[in-house]
Amino acid sequence: MTTVRGQASTEYLVVLAFCVLVLVVSAVGPAPVTELIQAIKDYFAAYSYAISVSS
Repeated sequence: MTTVRGQASTEYLVVLAFCVLVLVVSAVGPAPVTELIQAIKDYFAAYSYAISVSS
C-alpha cells in the first residue's frame, strides 16, 4: 500500500484557487471581491456592537 501525503492540501489549494478565480473574473454588477469585503466589515460591525451591548 502506498502512502499519500499532502493530497488534502493540494485539493484545498485547487478549490481555493478556483474560488478566488471566480470572484476575481466575475464582472457582473459590483465586483464580488468588494461585496465580500463589505459583508465582512458589516458582520464585524454587528458583532462588535453586540459584544459592547452585552457587557
